[in-house]
Amino acid sequence: LHLTATHFLSYEIPDPSGGTQDVAGKFNHDNFARSIPETKANLSADWVYGNHKAVAIVYYVSNYETTRAVPDGSSQNIDSWTTVDLQYAYNLELDNSAAAFSLGVKNVFDEEPPVVYDAANLSYDPKHHDPRGRIYYARITYAF
Repeated sequence: LHLTATHFLSYEIPDPSGGTQDVAGKFNHDNFARSIPETKANLSADWVYGNHKAVAIVYYVSNYETTRAVPDGSSQNIDSWTTVDLQYAYNLELDNSAAAFSLGVKNVFDEEPPVVYDAANLSYDPKHHDPRGRIYYARITYAF
């Protein structure tokens, strides 16, 4: 079991009017800082049995906000986002080489990214979200 997490208590940048401003938890379209959700985390679990391996990964991005105007009835809050990835692999050990066959699914539950009304690129934040939905994949790796 592996957990990697980051939580910003604050992230101060110079304010053009003097002093500093805290940009943690903000989309930050009006300054040089990128979007900074207060919390991001990845939790993964690996299971290995002989040549078999299974992996599950949970990705989490906390909610954050935009300060720009949004359409009537909409919120300036950018919702939190959680996705789950699964992968199965079978490893072959050959004479002087190795091969692995993997099958996986990214975003198993097909979670749509939260809407960001002021994002320049299709109303999502590409720094923290992926708009492609559920993705199936197969991979073959060979090392010699």
